[in-house]
Amino acid sequence: MLGAFFGEAKQLGEVRKSELKEFSPWLAEKRKLKAKSINTALSAGTVAIRWAHAEELIPSNPAAGLVKFSGAAARRGVLAEEEVRRLFAVPWNNERAQVGNELAMSTGMREGEILAGQVRDIGDDRFFVRHSWSDLDGLKDTKTGKERIVPLLPSVRAALLELARKNPHGASPASFIFWSTERPDKPMDFHFLLDGLKDALIAMSLTEEEKKTPVKVEQVAQYWRSRKTVFHSWRHYYAARMADRISSRKVMLATGHSNGAVFESYANHRTEEIFQEVAATATEAFGDLVPFHS
Repeated sequence: MLGAFFGEAKQLGEVRKSELKEFSPWLAEKRKLKAKSINTALSAGTVAIRWAHAEELIPSNPAAGLVKFSGAAARRGVLAEEEVRRLFAVPWNNERAQVGNELAMSTGMREGEILAGQVRDIGDDRFFVRHSWSDLDGLKDTKTGKERIVPLLPSVRAALLELARKNPHGASPASFIFWSTERPDKPMDFHFLLDGLKDALIAMSLTEEEKKTPVKVEQVAQYWRSRKTVFHSWRHYYAARMADRISSRKVMLATGHSNGAVFESYANHRTEEIFQEVAATATEAFGDLVPFHS
């Protein structure tokens, strides 16, 4: 990729800022990368340049002041209600992936918040969203820096407790619900959530005979890619279905889409009242979409 743009090999001191600025649009146009992937590539590629300048091996840092590439974010695809019903009716290859997707669908939680979930975050009728998880930072604050509570469907709560019970490292209040098989101090990788969703979308779209035909499988996979159905789609699905039933401001309380003013607009004594309204609405919207786990 670098060679195709920069040509023959260069010394670090020969790289110009103008080239780095032109590299991002080139990745977007020629490689069809999205903004997030472009910034990841740019960040990885400039580490050596910054290090060389810090060690006084090159006189200047062409990456200094380089702004991130911004592009229009791809619109996530949102499933129809009947598609969601079929999705959770098919057998999933990974139980943790299935329950994680059910939790996202019925609460609007972010993937990092789901992975960060610990046994002590499971309440009687609610989930306490206290942390987020990233492989770089580990357990950290939520995106907004605020804790919140979201209603838990009884079937999803039961599935979370069952997962916690199956933790191969043992269950304690601080144990991760979506545990890693390798280490007790981290949850499973995010790709389990996304790959499980992709596999289930394919499984619900094909007959058993069609699943044996690679061409058919690839055609269906391409269809769901064209629909832009990703794990983050659940937040859009949740928000859309809830907004049809209650005010968008109350939906924001549940999803954590907050700039601070939304939370401050409600007095403390109304918090539980609003939670109960959101809980009743979530039960109405999602209660019949999630199967009861045996």
